[in-house]
Amino acid sequence: MQKENCQKTEVTVIIPTTAEEKRFKSLKNAVSSIREASSKPIGITVVVNGQRFSSIVVEWIKSQSDINYIYSEKGSAPHAQLIGRQSVQTDFFCFLDDDDEFLPYAIDTRLEKIKENPGTGVVVTNGYTLKSGTKKIQYQNLEQLVNSGIDGLLVSNWLGSCNHLMRTSIVSSSFFDDYHPYYEWTWLAFKLCDKKITLAAIDTTTFIYNDTEGSASKSLDYRISYEKLALKMLKKVKERRHKSLIKIKLSNHYHRMAEYELKKENFSSAVKFHVKSLASNGLIKYIMFTRHIIISYIKIMLKNKRKQ
Repeated sequence: MQKENCQKTEVTVIIPTTAEEKRFKSLKNAVSSIREASSKPIGITVVVNGQRFSSIVVEWIKSQSDINYIYSEKGSAPHAQLIGRQSVQTDFFCFLDDDDEFLPYAIDTRLEKIKENPGTGVVVTNGYTLKSGTKKIQYQNLEQLVNSGIDGLLVSNWLGSCNHLMRTSIVSSSFFDDYHPYYEWTWLAFKLCDKKITLAAIDTTTFIYNDTEGSASKSLDYRISYEKLALKMLKKVKERRHKSLIKIKLSNHYHRMAEYELKKENFSSAVKFHVKSLASNGLIKYIMFTRHIIISYIKIMLKNKRKQ
């Protein structure tokens, strides 16, 4: 059930969260930042997903008069995003991770921009990345990246979990159906470009993205999943230059994975990824890495032989 005060607002902010006790403080900060993000009331929907939730955290969420609580048994942030989007009853919506924050009047800034053109489906803003106490601007040349569509996206992903506002009538829940388990924002940005959704960008800071060590983007599963994302994009793009750019990025990915496996002394896996990197527009760039793999293999074999 949507709470009454959420229905009177123009904007819904969706927070997917596991609602674990260790995330309680950051979740409260995220919610507080939403309340300071507009001069008008904002609807907040918190989608608790998975089995790791704390009953204390959940009870706090339910006790907040301006929060619409939803629970999903499936422990998946992209799936929680889909459920959150399906529940939206306001004209506009956006997302915020439970460990990130909006800056004051962030929503007002985005609303003003998206209302300039009724055909605009998404507005994107700049912000800060906070890592180890150091705060840096997240995007360079943001407007140029967004205005370049897929070309800009293949240079740097310009859509994130806390930097946007979307028009509900244009960005339907179908955009969130075919989600990618990781790199979900890159995949969503790609689909928006593919459907030629009108985008707008303002190089104004409206959020703080907290780059934490325990985030999913630091995991091996996250890195490995890039291959499937790139192959999905390759199937959909039509222009030759886009295919070439994706193949180059895929080659770079394979090379990084080859380096990773080589450090782990997993030679068969290193060779597999190296061959893939050469086959994906990386022949000239990475051919010399073949020598490095062979030398590393010989060194390890000799080392093991001495131990015998």
